[in-house]
Amino acid sequence: MTTILLTARSKNGVNLDSATPKIFVVDRMGTVQANLNTNSSQSVTEAGDTANQMSLWAIYGTGQKLYWSLTNVSTTRTVKIFADQYHNRLVAIGSGPDGVIHCTPVNQSGISVTVTVAYSADDADAANTVQLTNWDAMDDQQLNGTSQFDYTETNGAISKYTVDETYATIQATIAAATSTVTEISGTLSTADITTLNATPVAAIATPGAGYAIQILGGAISYNYDTAAFSVNTTVDLVNTTTGTIVANAATAVAGTADKVTRFMPVAGLVIANEGISLKMNTGDPTAGAGAAGTCTYTIIYTTYAI
Repeated sequence: MTTILLTARSKNGVNLDSATPKIFVVDRMGTVQANLNTNSSQSVTEAGDTANQMSLWAIYGTGQKLYWSLTNVSTTRTVKIFADQYHNRLVAIGSGPDGVIHCTPVNQSGISVTVTVAYSADDADAANTVQLTNWDAMDDQQLNGTSQFDYTETNGAISKYTVDETYATIQATIAAATSTVTEISGTLSTADITTLNATPVAAIATPGAGYAIQILGGAISYNYDTAAFSVNTTVDLVNTTTGTIVANAATAVAGTADKVTRFMPVAGLVIANEGISLKMNTGDPTAGAGAAGTCTYTIIYTTYAI
């Protein structure tokens, strides 16, 4: 999965969450850089829908006024999008049951439209129009594959979205009032390592009520000294109070040579107002005869409102 910087424009300027994904217009891929994403609110103006059958419009590829029609055969609804009021210049078409209908480009128009339909009667009036407002003439660009990016909402929240190429939809995976990426470092002595299961070492303080920490990555560097530690050599990152494992570095302090092991985030709940500690998995390591060594660690994490 590639992380990219995007300029994204919401069709309605509403903050998203995972339960109610909306459609975004996406344009201009750029260089990977933090905190440089920009946004401008977008809305869709619709006319002619006297029966309120059409909602949650999203338009890709144009800011011009478009004309739409809705017809039905059995339970298959068909939405056609035209460039003219006489319905001679078809630019997109889609069919399906009630719900979200994706109208794909035809006649090399490069225009696609998504709309939610609740059918009650055919409607093909010339007065049926739909148009993006605040269109800024950016060149829309279809994304290849699936990518994730952070997006600053109009209310100041920063959300992480997944862009799906199939329908160019963006679903929120994190909706946050604040979101920062932080890197912290620390050390573990031989005494810390030999008691790290019984006595975890605190690394990140609790973020406060209404906030949670998500581990993004990091690494632990083991500096071998004399004899090797054996058994229970995997170092976990855990929630300080609950002990929930959120990342681990497998066999991080095993062996008779210096090495660096990555912290790999693991699946699980993100718990509000929980700090992070380093803890040896399962039990304390067996020190062996004169076993000694030290570690330095780096943890990369984000804090966001939940």
